[in-house]
Amino acid sequence: MSACRVRGPRGGVTSYLRPPAVRAGGHTVRGCFIALLLAATASHAVADELWDRAVATADAARHLVPRSMLTTTHEYSSDGKLRSTRETHMRAVVADGELAYETVRDVQDGQEVEPDNADGTTAATGAGSRFSDAFQADLSAMADARRDGETRTIRGQRAVGYRVEQPEELYTIRGQVWVSEQGVPLELQYTVDPLPRMVRGLVIRATYEMRDGLALVAEVEVQVAVSVTFLYRRLYAITVELDDYFDPDA
Repeated sequence: MSACRVRGPRGGVTSYLRPPAVRAGGHTVRGCFIALLLAATASHAVADELWDRAVATADAARHLVPRSMLTTTHEYSSDGKLRSTRETHMRAVVADGELAYETVRDVQDGQEVEPDNADGTTAATGAGSRFSDAFQADLSAMADARRDGETRTIRGQRAVGYRVEQPEELYTIRGQVWVSEQGVPLELQYTVDPLPRMVRGLVIRATYEMRDGLALVAEVEVQVAVSVTFLYRRLYAITVELDDYFDPDA
């Protein structure tokens, strides 16, 4: 089995999405969401009881990480034809106080791949290296988060929208957080503007579910279009299913 060592914050998700599921740097979607909430409560733009409840709900689960992660990557050509599919199952282990994720099964286009012999030069790997900087922003420094007046129904629950924005040196993160009327975070979706070099489109969406009274990331979806050459691009649809959360320090 091949191990993916974790050096970022433990409360996270996307730092574990290594190629071909796209390694996303030291910041993580769930960690980003919690940091976003905590920072936003200090912003003059958000004096909102509902938001405060969402902050408390998210913060209550920040010590947990997923034990199981199932990543499915679909790679498409520019004309929408499926080029390849890869499914990778990783499980968390804690050894000598360090959290790591080991690949226990890796299947590419229906054929099982030995994790230690996986091709590190695939197109998906290249794609990850080209846009992973988009995940590096420090969402704990979120400059603005405010209720936007939008509502929608998510899994039978009425949700209230909050617009979030964080300027960075090279781009600005912009997105939307959906919170239930009970103050439970339901969904986070964001992109960056301008997009990183070679990236023509990027949308990241994290879905939250209540499990044992805690709001946990159940699924992360990444949609990205990458220019391989001037005239040729590839599209990636990546889904990560997260389950069996636990406290690695327990």
